[in-house]
Amino acid sequence: MVLSVNELKDQSKLKHKRNKELYKELLYSVYEKIKIKNKKGLHSLIYILRPIIPGKPLINTDHAGVYIQRKLSEGNFKTHIIHNKIYIDWS
Repeated sequence: MVLSVNELKDQSKLKHKRNKELYKELLYSVYEKIKIKNKKGLHSLIYILRPIIPGKPLINTDHAGVYIQRKLSEGNFKTHIIHNKIYIDWS
């Protein structure tokens, strides 16, 4: 058996795709929390990124935080990341 560069690249692409799907799930979770807070008349929240979610691969909270922050900024949310916490404001 011979190990090829293409095989390694394919594995890397697959991992990247899985991570992106996981980050999207987290983003939709953030959206739901924002909607719930907004219905209660609130205009901000702190979302805690956890590295372990049962049944999911280990999460790189730094990468997930950057992804979520970028997507929220596209929707004009104000965000700040401190460690594994994302402060989100829409006032």
